[in-house]
Amino acid sequence: MLQNKRIWGRAARRRLLVSYHGSLSPSFRVVVGKEVFDVELTIRLPSGILESAVAVEENPIDFEERTCRHAALSDCDAPKKARIVRSIHFSLEQ
Repeated sequence: MLQNKRIWGRAARRRLLVSYHGSLSPSFRVVVGKEVFDVELTIRLPSGILESAVAVEENPIDFEERTCRHAALSDCDAPKKARIVRSIHFSLEQ
């Protein structure tokens, strides 16, 4: 009889976010980050239904943020580095 199969994988994503903040002195907030995560998928065989998906251990997101005074993102403050760590779990409910 077939059992569930566990699959491991790694993925990385890069993100760029630019947001406009209008006020007396308009500014643009620029955030650039990288997210890397390891995932364990449990698949029900032979149907192929996804039973669970778990981001193994922690999922760090490292990013830099700047505030710019020009739409061309040329006149900017020094970058500020930060990290967010999260844990993600998904499971099939029946």
